[in-house]
Amino acid sequence: MPIFHQNELGFIQPEWTTTGSIKAFTTTRLGGASQPPYDGFNLATHVGDSYPDVAVNRQQLISSLSLPSSPCWLDQVHSDRVIQCTKNTDSTFLPQADASWTDQHNRVLAVMTADCLPLLVRDVSGTVVAAIHAGWKGLLNQIIIKTVSQLPVASDQLEVWIGPAISQPYFEVGQEVHQQFVDVDERYRSFFAQSSATGKWLLNLPGLAEFQLNQCGVTSVLQSQLCSYHQAEWFYSYRREGQTGRMASLIWIEQSD
Repeated sequence: MPIFHQNELGFIQPEWTTTGSIKAFTTTRLGGASQPPYDGFNLATHVGDSYPDVAVNRQQLISSLSLPSSPCWLDQVHSDRVIQCTKNTDSTFLPQADASWTDQHNRVLAVMTADCLPLLVRDVSGTVVAAIHAGWKGLLNQIIIKTVSQLPVASDQLEVWIGPAISQPYFEVGQEVHQQFVDVDERYRSFFAQSSATGKWLLNLPGLAEFQLNQCGVTSVLQSQLCSYHQAEWFYSYRREGQTGRMASLIWIEQSD
């Protein structure tokens, strides 16, 4: 289970970040300057929210977490593209990608979600971190597997935290989505349950993500078991609300003194 910070923003911290140089957090919708339907701590500039309000929220994020640098935000398009974030990466430019990684200190990686999976990755030695955004399209396109393959460490040295995302009872997809997954790998069938609606299926995104991680050699996987759809007081959900804000999941290697 995650650790909840006792502050006004309600930041969530993976268990494995309680010690060491790796810092990682997921935000909630609590606090912030955004007005309905984005209330309150929306961090996305692309959803129709007032830009000044988002700017206030982003500045509050930086100050509340004492971030060592501005986050490396991504232009997330449900792709399979992974980028490396270095000291030369321009934080004002939004690369079109759905995952990033770094082996440099004080480079803050970030992904935004409102039902999709945020995955925060570190190696046990604290030398590499990654952040992944994965919806069903990302899982189908193997964004997780492609990210793990790019990291300069063995996959069995990685630990992954899967943050708040829509849970299976609330994530209904059509027959065409079910068929695409089964066509790729017959074993994916076990992550679908038939819906009460004809021709519809309920997809277990967190379970499928953990399966893919295991398949590429990652055995240490922590599930937050937090549902963005069900826990409306804490999280934004695109499926639940349509027009809504986004949470951010962030990870970085803190420079030691």
